[in-house]
Amino acid sequence: MYKVPSNIDLNKIFLVERKDTEGRLDSFFYKDEFQKLNDKLNNCKFKTVYFKDIIKTINNGYDFRDYKTEGVPYIKVANVKKGEFDFSKIQYIQFGSDDISKNIQLKKGNILLTRKGTYGNALSLDKDYDYVISSEVFYIELKQELVISKYLEIFFNSISGQKQFTRYSIGAIMGSLSQDALKILKIPLPDLSIQNDIVEIYQEANNFKKQKHSEARILLNKIDEYLLNELGLKLPLINNTIKSRIFEVNLNDISGTRFDPDYIGKYEFLINQKGNFNFSKLGDLLISSPQYGANEEAIKGNSENDIRYIRITDIDELGNLKKKGWKTANNTLDKYLLKYDDILFARSGSVGKCYIHKDVSKKSIFAGYLIRFKLNLDKIYPDYAFYYCNSSIYKYWVSAIERPSVQSNINSEEFKSLPIPLPPMSKQIEISEKISEIRKKSKALIDESNFYFDNKKREIESLILNIN
Repeated sequence: MYKVPSNIDLNKIFLVERKDTEGRLDSFFYKDEFQKLNDKLNNCKFKTVYFKDIIKTINNGYDFRDYKTEGVPYIKVANVKKGEFDFSKIQYIQFGSDDISKNIQLKKGNILLTRKGTYGNALSLDKDYDYVISSEVFYIELKQELVISKYLEIFFNSISGQKQFTRYSIGAIMGSLSQDALKILKIPLPDLSIQNDIVEIYQEANNFKKQKHSEARILLNKIDEYLLNELGLKLPLINNTIKSRIFEVNLNDISGTRFDPDYIGKYEFLINQKGNFNFSKLGDLLISSPQYGANEEAIKGNSENDIRYIRITDIDELGNLKKKGWKTANNTLDKYLLKYDDILFARSGSVGKCYIHKDVSKKSIFAGYLIRFKLNLDKIYPDYAFYYCNSSIYKYWVSAIERPSVQSNINSEEFKSLPIPLPPMSKQIEISEKISEIRKKSKALIDESNFYFDNKKREIESLILNIN
């Protein structure tokens, strides 16, 4: 047997017997974790088949660029999450159902699989859909007498399924899956009755998760109702009449200002409300000028020793910092280090998103598409400012002030003009503590459901990969 010379770093090479090669010689493909997974699949209690053995056809979609405001939903990668459609950013095309190729028409019992960028998201079809898929998504017709599409979705979206996609993906910058790679994926295939049992276990756990998330969302919605009531503010009723969409102004009054109807109408509605407290501008509540973040490339790092590089994508819709996606930067200048209770606003992309920095146990800096604001603690309670800037009335202001373009944006001067109702400090603290309590209850529900659901997924994966 060949022995590696002692002067060679064993971490920089790999050895594989020729009989074990699978058409590729890149070292990544033969990583130890992939080899272990391969062994599990080969020694699974259930028979393991190649994906090509349980499919009829793999279909690519269409390429369209002429999007419409209505019509047939055009399903792209962003619309296919693990196990569900996401229509938050849906686009439409004019493509009548009579024109849809029979090879592309989405039929119950088959599966969609994202193939490019965010590849490997699997979604089983629970009914027929007259949607059109893009070329970024595979539509796979299954031999339904052999496999239940929901079972296949569960396996593909499991840790083991995702590892296979990672192993067989191609492309360094934007990974993708090829039809040839899909065909040789290994699938543990129990009898249909066992597949059905696995699906029932999964769906029970998923329903529990959805119920708890729904309860959490109801609690979060109460925050907005509570805050608006305490401040004596309200959102406008939807009015699409011609009169509501026009305004009159003298030319002398518009020099150096904005005069688009959407901005004028919304801003005047907001500041002319007779709430319980007077408005103050954010710019009058600061101790220093706003600061734009660092323009550095995000790179991988060690979360224990390196300085975190916080980007817009690291902040969720509630203003919480995500645990996943941890990055650092090559240059981490001290002038960008975040301090306790610093407020960050997103100036483009997810424009207006707000974050308050609380965890100072480890150092963090912030990225260039974020702006830091340091508050005067004698005038405004930081948590109150943060909670107000996650409210519907604040988002209404954002929709008025953001500058429409390919990518909406709000600059630091515009953020300084943000009107904030300013109760006495004791009232700010009272409001903050109430909202914090509700958010904690909501988070507890989500954590409970996620813990239960994740445990069930691990149990299911263990059942599927049960070793002889």
